[in-house]
Amino acid sequence: MHSIITDDQTKILLHFYNKLKNDAKNEKIKLINGSLFLTILKIPNNKISKLLISATLPEGVFYNHELSELLKDGYICETENLDNNLGYIITAMGLWAIENNLQLIDHEKFLNFIQEDKFPSINSDYSVNDIQKIILTSMIAIRNFSLGTPMDLNEETFRNNWVNIFDQTAEFLKALNYINNKAWSSRNTGAEHPINYVMRRAQSLPQKTRHLYKPEGNYKYYLNIINKPSQNLKFLFSIIFPSITSQNELDEIYSFLCKIAYDKSKLVRDNFEFINPEWDTLIQESLDEFYYAI
Repeated sequence: MHSIITDDQTKILLHFYNKLKNDAKNEKIKLINGSLFLTILKIPNNKISKLLISATLPEGVFYNHELSELLKDGYICETENLDNNLGYIITAMGLWAIENNLQLIDHEKFLNFIQEDKFPSINSDYSVNDIQKIILTSMIAIRNFSLGTPMDLNEETFRNNWVNIFDQTAEFLKALNYINNKAWSSRNTGAEHPINYVMRRAQSLPQKTRHLYKPEGNYKYYLNIINKPSQNLKFLFSIIFPSITSQNELDEIYSFLCKIAYDKSKLVRDNFEFINPEWDTLIQESLDEFYYAI
């Protein structure tokens, strides 16, 4: 395979690149730093597959000798389009070659992207958005603190009850001005349940919570805090409630967390580990230690 693409190859390959880029635009996919290569690293595999199939160009668009050079050098590959007809799509190497020529990607930009996206550092960004604050607050309130006590969304009754918990949590956080009025909507998003919709899209939460937030697969999620519960709770409180202003507000937060635990946990859980006075005290002490910087 060649590392340097010729001018003639670039002209042909740009047709494949521009088709893919236009299809991404039509799907309202926002490009990362203008780069399709970097963007494809972030979007789900099923979406990538759909996008690539839609960007297939048919066999008869180009002369055979034009395609054979691109095929030989690995810049395109054969595939089938949606009608099961033979076609061609750009490869990762072809994508790199074009965007490298366009100065959208190079080894330094690629490595910087991987460093920022995959490698945590002491300066990692732990800021969470409004819906993520609702998720974390709700899970702390229900005390989904282990794999044995997860947020389990396999049952419709549980999913519907989680909607009510999110509703109450959102109202509480709005009242304290920690989120805005449009952070959460319980309306169904197409055919998908609203809880499934937001949880499936909370993909950055593991990194933003030092991997305390655990998506375990099979629609189960939990907060892995029990190794160092006080320390881990204080960290989660710091990213949800970065500016508690008074002891009264602190008391409101504690009261809300306990009320949800005792009123709602029985509606979304089959066991009640962590729903007890011992954990009430631990949560209260963790809040106090966070607020007073102990």
